[in-house]
Amino acid sequence: ETAGPVFSLRLEKQDGQLKGFGFCEFVDVESAERAIRNLNNYEMNGRLLRVDYASENLDKRSGGPSLAQLAGSGPGGQGGEAG
Repeated sequence: ETAGPVFSLRLEKQDGQLKGFGFCEFVDVESAERAIRNLNNYEMNGRLLRVDYASENLDKRSGGPSLAQLAGSGPGGQGGEAG
């Protein structure tokens, strides 16, 4: 298991196009930490993922410590399963 159970996944879009990042909330902090450790700088479809805790200025709707960001390395990057 690469990360752990995912509570929610949201890929950000603008005008129907992926913006290149999204938010993945895990069921517990340990799963989020495992995702960061195992998936940060992981290559997927020719792009490096950036996985880190979301900052408040990126997503003001969440506040939990288990929220991690999954992002492709540029516009149009695609997220993927975290598990």
